[in-house]
Amino acid sequence: MKPPDPSDEAFDLPEFWRQLEDLEDGELDAEASDRLAALLKDSPSARRAYLEYFQQTAVLRMEAAKLHERGLLPVVGSVVQTRRNLRRSVLAAAAVVALAAVVGALIGVTRPDPPTLAARVAADTRWSIDGIARGSAGDPVLVSEGSTVNVDSGTLRLELESGDLILLQGPAKVSFPSLNRPHLWHGWLWIDAGKSDEAFAVAAGGFIVRDIGTRFGVRVGESGPVEVHLAEGRVEVSKAESGELLTRLDSPGRAYHVAADGVIEEREMAPDPFPALPELLSRPPNYRTTVLAQAPVGYWALDGPTGNSLANEVAGSSSGFHGQGVRGGAPGPGPDDGYGGFPEPNGSMWLTGFPETSALVGIDGLHGVRRREGAVSFWVRRSAKTAPRDEILWLAGSGDEEMLAPNRAILHSRINAEGRVVFEMRNGGTAVQISSSKSIADGRWHHVAASWAPSSMDLYVDGSLVGRDLEPRTLEGGHLRGRLVRFGKPSSDMKKESHPFTGWVDEIALWDRPLDPVEVACQFEAATGGGKR
Repeated sequence: MKPPDPSDEAFDLPEFWRQLEDLEDGELDAEASDRLAALLKDSPSARRAYLEYFQQTAVLRMEAAKLHERGLLPVVGSVVQTRRNLRRSVLAAAAVVALAAVVGALIGVTRPDPPTLAARVAADTRWSIDGIARGSAGDPVLVSEGSTVNVDSGTLRLELESGDLILLQGPAKVSFPSLNRPHLWHGWLWIDAGKSDEAFAVAAGGFIVRDIGTRFGVRVGESGPVEVHLAEGRVEVSKAESGELLTRLDSPGRAYHVAADGVIEEREMAPDPFPALPELLSRPPNYRTTVLAQAPVGYWALDGPTGNSLANEVAGSSSGFHGQGVRGGAPGPGPDDGYGGFPEPNGSMWLTGFPETSALVGIDGLHGVRRREGAVSFWVRRSAKTAPRDEILWLAGSGDEEMLAPNRAILHSRINAEGRVVFEMRNGGTAVQISSSKSIADGRWHHVAASWAPSSMDLYVDGSLVGRDLEPRTLEGGHLRGRLVRFGKPSSDMKKESHPFTGWVDEIALWDRPLDPVEVACQFEAATGGGKR
């Protein structure tokens, strides 16, 4: 096989790549290898083609490895490798290394650095680049093209030279084969492409979401479809494999989910994070900013209600209200309790335990509580005067057989007679219950969080995982809303076995996805020490 003439800059590129394939396979003889080395030495075009070839093959190998890890590619191999093949592979590897040294010496000085994104993070953010943990303060950090970014908890802002912004809300994982072609593996990714004419295309869950001068968000959850949230402009959604255009979305302020079969359904819009981003990034770490950085669909700080309304920190989400058996202005967790991440003073709500009126009602977030997956967190302090008994904490839904099917499911947390926290889920034919081992009926403030999904159900107390069930299960979809989502009052079918809660509650937050252990730990750590709001 004769290599192209070194004097001919317009060499035959396909033929050149075939030689590199022979080189990798160990089928290029010594004379041909020498001629190839001479070509690389004398021809800038050959050196550029060489780099492009091995960059592409490296990317293909990495992608194949990822697919294999996910069980999407079969393994084809031989148990016994012949001596001849082994010898070929060793010689081929030596030849590739030798040529790489030649090319590296010739172009290593002049090869441009990869494009980068300038990163800025909130002070309580936990994140990493290519598996290397990064801090949330100090000098600016650059994210290079080709990197993979993981945000365990918090908010990460990435800025292109054009001024366009990419926002990640943890937990999230995003790869950047190209800066304006990110691959979202899971979590929230928002893009504001209003500063330039640069087009973005987000790969997510087998689809491509392309923007047309817009601001939009894409979410890939632990289960379920890809979500597209359109704040401004237009986006196109296509199948990644075939390129088939599924739809053009041009109605700002609306959201859609795209199922695996390409069926598109409308979903309520999540809060646009960009308007509040400067304030969020500039604040020191504390409980409130930590929770908001985890993108809840509802957050009721309960500092001081107006009338019987419960103010919601998440724009566009429902406020909720409380009954006459609830008193505002009670002291909440604060520095005197060892929780410096709250302001002083910090308000909470006192629940008197009256059977019908002691409840916070309608704390259901943007679109209700998801039956398939979600999470809730809150602070609670049980009255020391309460007799030992089961008392309901947070509750969504009803187990009443007379209830209409969409609402005949229940998620609830309670304190049992021994003072342990219990979290229970009943959905369709599924009934799961987990509990803590220690009592929290000690007259002190405690942080409680619970999350649920088709493959897991977790319970946390004071930032630690205290109960878990990992049995896969089939869960019915839909949402629980309004009076069926409340704190402190049992549903009608539970009144014989559970009682209203007597004590204090503060900082109720709700998510439409599961929380992971890092996020819950970050919440509790932020409460134990941080700046003032």
